[in-house]
Amino acid sequence: MRPDVVPGARFPDYELTDHTGVHRKLSELQAQDPLILVLGRGGYCPKDRRQHEALVQLHRELEVGYCRLVTITTDNITLTNEFRTGIGAHWPFLSDAGTSMNDPCTMIGDEAFEEARRKMDAFNVCAG
Repeated sequence: MRPDVVPGARFPDYELTDHTGVHRKLSELQAQDPLILVLGRGGYCPKDRRQHEALVQLHRELEVGYCRLVTITTDNITLTNEFRTGIGAHWPFLSDAGTSMNDPCTMIGDEAFEEARRKMDAFNVCAG
């Protein structure tokens, strides 16, 4: 796990453009609240679309609990905005069309990503 991305810590100052074209830093979006960061492939992916539709319902609960939600997609700004609007989301979507950050290894480190992938593969075998 990267030393600067640990539970309870503030997110690093990664800066990307949001769905409105404004440059935003994760640390500013987090403020003093817990933050759930969703790394997605974008609106073209049926799994991402379905998961984000479920997040719309969860987001209502998160707001009550003072928890923030941010999505980073690999779509450009136009597609990111269309994806966000199309599912009825009301949280910030950031565009990482150059995929500089959307690689999970960039966020959590290679070892932690590989361990999470192994756990997810085991879960999919059990649930599938």
